[in-house]
Amino acid sequence: GVGFFIINEVRKTTEDVGVTIDSLVAYNITVTNNGDEYIIGINVTENFPHELELLSWDTKWRRGGPHDDWKWERYPGTNVFYIDNGGDQDLYSFIPSHESVVLRLVFQAIKKGTFNNTAKVESKSTTPVVVTSPNTIVADAVLNVTKTANVTVTANNTLVNYTIVVNNTGLIDVTDVNIVDVLPGNLTYAGKWGIIDANGARITEISALNWEVSKIFAGSHVSIWFTATVNTTEYGIITNVVKVKCNENDTEVSDEANVTVVPVVLNVTKTANVTVVANDTLVNYTIVVENVGDGNATVVNVTDLLPVGLVYSDWGIIDANGAGVANTTLANGVEFIISNITAGKSVSLWIEVRAVGFGNLTNNVTVYSSENKTPVKDNETVEVGPVILNVTKTANVAVVANNTLVNYTIAVSNV
Repeated sequence: GVGFFIINEVRKTTEDVGVTIDSLVAYNITVTNNGDEYIIGINVTENFPHELELLSWDTKWRRGGPHDDWKWERYPGTNVFYIDNGGDQDLYSFIPSHESVVLRLVFQAIKKGTFNNTAKVESKSTTPVVVTSPNTIVADAVLNVTKTANVTVTANNTLVNYTIVVNNTGLIDVTDVNIVDVLPGNLTYAGKWGIIDANGARITEISALNWEVSKIFAGSHVSIWFTATVNTTEYGIITNVVKVKCNENDTEVSDEANVTVVPVVLNVTKTANVTVVANDTLVNYTIVVENVGDGNATVVNVTDLLPVGLVYSDWGIIDANGAGVANTTLANGVEFIISNITAGKSVSLWIEVRAVGFGNLTNNVTVYSSENKTPVKDNETVEVGPVILNVTKTANVAVVANNTLVNYTIAVSNV
């Protein structure tokens, strides 16, 4: 016979809390019999809002187990569903004890709005139970993107760091967000990128400068960065564009960041503290490197090559203007690396050499930077001559008596 039964759990859930128009929305109505007897004559009445249109339902009353051939059916012209086991619905639409059944309904969103969906579950001998789904939002997917660079003015062969922020300003979550950055020909991707803020999303670079974001929640954002190298001999504005779209809205949104490339122009002058010097004496040279361009120079290389007859001795800084300077002694000279020279500034150094030869000895200095590899040069010539001494000695008398004074004169001349 039919005994007592208890319905102590009826749940209604939705798989989609936020969708766009024409999207599908699925609801699951779960009825659990926690009693020891069958529940007979189960009916589920679905009350859905006018923003939704019922498309289909899953006829399977459950997956696997006994009675797997039973199915959900709908009374014609109604929104009432029952379990059809091929017999009398009033007697045999039942849920076995300690079993759960799920009615899955699929709708299409046809109008914007925020709404919920109710269902009434009743049987022949129970008080109806009404359950309400969480709110579903039907709205447009709205994304916007901003792109910025860490500099507005830069020089050739320098790194630019770009930041991309994608905001979900709409009311619904968006998925499979695609971010594509389009580099112009005068920028080269440096192969480095990172996540600033994922806000729970999974962000993957599926190819160079092409990212996929799993989900951006409504009202949230994601942000990433990447670096690119300027590789141009032309000057002016470089425009870099980013494009974004998502699964819910395939209309691209975009933004751009502009960076102005300016020239780095270096001058170098070299002077000596003497023009003529003798062998085995010290000569002090002053080297002044000036940045007369509009862009900052970095990793400035200063190479001073000594001719035969001059030997490097020492060096020092006259005015670094805040730059770092490192030196390396070469077989025939010295090399300096200046960390940076700001536009309009200069760095002054001195080097000391010893003359060990004769003749007109020309000392060359060459300068270039990371941004401008074309070298600039200057030189200074010092004459190193021999020292030839003559000496003459004379007396003030040619004949003298004993016990008298004689005055001698010694003259030393450099001829």
